[in-house]
Amino acid sequence: MIPLNKPCIKSASGKYGGYADFMFSNFRGLNSYVLSSAADGLHLIYKSLYEKRGTLKVGVSPLACFQAIYPIVQNGHIPVFVDIDDKTFNMDIDNLMKYPVVDVLEVIHFGGNPNEMDVLCEWARNKHVLLIEDCAQALGAYYKGKMVGNFGDYSVFSLIKNLYSISGGLLLSKGMMTHTYPLLPEQIVLYKRIKRFLEAHCSYKKCNLYNILYYILLSIKERGGGYINEKCFQLSDTVMKEVVACMSQITDYNTVRVTNAEYMVNLIDDSKYVVQQVIEGGTSNRNRLLFKSVNIPAIDIIKYLRKHGIAANNLTQNYLNGYQPNVKEDSVLSGYCNSSDIQCYENTFPFIFSIPNSPFLSKEEMNYITKLLNKL
Repeated sequence: MIPLNKPCIKSASGKYGGYADFMFSNFRGLNSYVLSSAADGLHLIYKSLYEKRGTLKVGVSPLACFQAIYPIVQNGHIPVFVDIDDKTFNMDIDNLMKYPVVDVLEVIHFGGNPNEMDVLCEWARNKHVLLIEDCAQALGAYYKGKMVGNFGDYSVFSLIKNLYSISGGLLLSKGMMTHTYPLLPEQIVLYKRIKRFLEAHCSYKKCNLYNILYYILLSIKERGGGYINEKCFQLSDTVMKEVVACMSQITDYNTVRVTNAEYMVNLIDDSKYVVQQVIEGGTSNRNRLLFKSVNIPAIDIIKYLRKHGIAANNLTQNYLNGYQPNVKEDSVLSGYCNSSDIQCYENTFPFIFSIPNSPFLSKEEMNYITKLLNKL
């Protein structure tokens, strides 16, 4: 099967200098924290906000991987769904302006496609709203020459989605993050045992075993449902070296992604499929190559492509069948939905899908993908 992502990290070199250089060059003046995932970063942010300010209303797009929205609810806050733009697939700014005041705005750069950040920043500043950038898919994307992640009070990135690493995320903040979570004794023992095993036996030739064990480890929760102290779950030196080796190459990877996207878009029948649009002043990294089908339901397209060996999906790679349901169908989020407020989402969601766009796709693979799509 042609996978949605092909691993970028193949060998280790150097210590952490490359990481420091990358952060200093692109995110000067922000505090940075290395975590296990972007979702962990969101949990830390929302947990900290709850303890400081109690329950807050958080404006967020419904068109997102649920892992970007769950931390809002799981840490005591209320998601307020803001309708989408059916061309960019991002939050509709005109719709946002009609909303009553929210306390926090989580801006998701969906598929690596930047939002209109100058307008959103001005709106947030005038309304005294805290701004969080979800850049999980957008490392190396720009808005008006500035890398996304620089605009918000907080921002999170995924190394899994951008570098296709086994694990890893970044949290950036204008202020210091001081919140920690206590570990139970048995969790510390289990962590140390698994860590020793991984360090003794792990190699990227055994990445499947490593992936399973690492995520077992990260899924451990303390009593009461809280999340474990992030400092205890930073990446090992072995993994971090390989991540660092790729950080400085993100621009090269994104350049190839954009080139691949242009190649496939030019081959795909635009009377059947409309590609996600990038706003003026924005530079998408094309982390996901997203389309809206004109009339064929996305779930049928995904099943068809997967049957022919192409790992297509809609909003997230977390679902084995490649399809995340409507937000109204999710047990955690359904109670916060009002269909009349997200009508564009309701009309657009059933037809959105993505195809593989790894920087390591061959021309033969891209030709195969586009040919199959056009035949449908």
